[in-house]
Amino acid sequence: MLLDIAMSDEQQQALDESLALAQQLQDEEMKGEEEKKQEEEGEPISGYVNQEYAKQLIEMGFPKAVAEKALFFTLANGGTTEKALEWIDQHSEDADFNEELKIVG
Repeated sequence: MLLDIAMSDEQQQALDESLALAQQLQDEEMKGEEEKKQEEEGEPISGYVNQEYAKQLIEMGFPKAVAEKALFFTLANGGTTEKALEWIDQHSEDADFNEELKIVG
């Protein structure tokens, strides 16, 4: 059942402004929740490592997460394919070896 209420122009304008403000607040809250979720999930490290080297490691049979993680952890030593292979050899038994590395914070 729809309620038909007569309103003055001022009342209608006030109602419209209230509804617009409520929508704006809801939109901002949703945006904040999305940003918070993204921060909690973290930023992929893909942009920090040489993707040509990552491609070489992937072609050797390593998962993308492992290739990028190995390159990321060897950046200080040049981040080369060779250094990444050394890292992989040293850390292949780590419990989190296959887990994707992300930057949070």
